[in-house]
Amino acid sequence: MSEVAHSFRAMNTTVRALIASDELQAAEALHQVEHLFERVESSLSRFRPDSELSRLNRSTSLPARVSPLLFEVVAEAVSWARATDGMFDPRY
Repeated sequence: MSEVAHSFRAMNTTVRALIASDELQAAEALHQVEHLFERVESSLSRFRPDSELSRLNRSTSLPARVSPLLFEVVAEAVSWARATDGMFDPRY
């Protein structure tokens, strides 16, 4: 067993993942980690104009279909806004 590291850019920073495993399993796991970051960033980034969140923000008051990931994150944010009586406000 060895440690295998993989670095990539995501969320405007360098992400470094380290896995202790045999090289073939580690390479596949590290690929999945990078893919997960790509998926989250492409859906939830407010800095990427092509992200799902940016498209939702531009839709203003129109109904919109969103992915389960975005729905879950927005629902959680709304839940925290209610729980904090608006001290946490995901709209800003």
